Amino acid sequence: MFIYVHILVRTLGVSHLFYSSLTLSGPINSDTSVAEVMGSHLDTQAYLAKTSSAHPNFSYTSIREGIYAESTPHYTGFFNPRSSNDIDTTEILIPHDGKGRGITWAKRDELGEATANVIAEYWKDAENFEYVNTKIMLTGPREWSLEETVEVLGRVVGREELGIREVSVEEYVQSEKVHEALGGEDIARRWAAAFEAIRRGDTGVVTGDLERWLGREPMGFEEVVRGCWGTAKYLRYWGRHRLGDVRYWSPNIGNATAI
Repeated sequence: MFIYVHILVRTLGVSHLFYSSLTLSGPINSDTSVAEVMGSHLDTQAYLAKTSSAHPNFSYTSIREGIYAESTPHYTGFFNPRSSNDIDTTEILIPHDGKGRGITWAKRDELGEATANVIAEYWKDAENFEYVNTKIMLTGPREWSLEETVEVLGRVVGREELGIREVSVEEYVQSEKVHEALGGEDIARRWAAAFEAIRRGDTGVVTGDLERWLGREPMGFEEVVRGCWGTAKYLRYWGRHRLGDVRYWSPNIGNATAI
């Protein structure tokens, strides 16, 4: 990403860049995370800050987007209620007991809409745009523990017996289902660090920014889940990973919009 920023600023003369990432590092001003997937985002944000200091004609806005409510498989052991392999599943096997701090789930389309509204606000009046060389954090309106998340999934798909069984990180990364979803043990081990981020509260911060930029109350988590898993509609997201009948996104890609 660094080389792209370098080209945009020094070669193409881009004056402002919007960079979107994740909410896996706690409060908005935090610049550390135990989740490896967040590390590259934090490095990029630090580089943007450094570049804006060195080049007065360049500025940026960092938009940290909440964890997609549609991406629950990544945080629930890749449980797929539409897969024949999970038809008898009653236990979600993850390196977390499901209790304590959780995730402020947000609808993917609403995060995109809010982000577009931020960009549009800059476009309308760049000189008076408030969020120059700073961050915006878009989160869902409520924190859901992983235990509550699984309860919602069970309720939506008619599997009230569904629950979490905590396993060790080693058992998790050796899981055939996890290997199939993520592509192997090395990636699985790196992804497992996200559960420690959840345990520390790094994914549980609530702000009012999503509602502000939408101009309305965000859709509730259970309603989003019902839209995904309560119908026959397949999920198709980035990453091209497959698990049974459902495609879902891979949450490790940052996005930049240059103006």
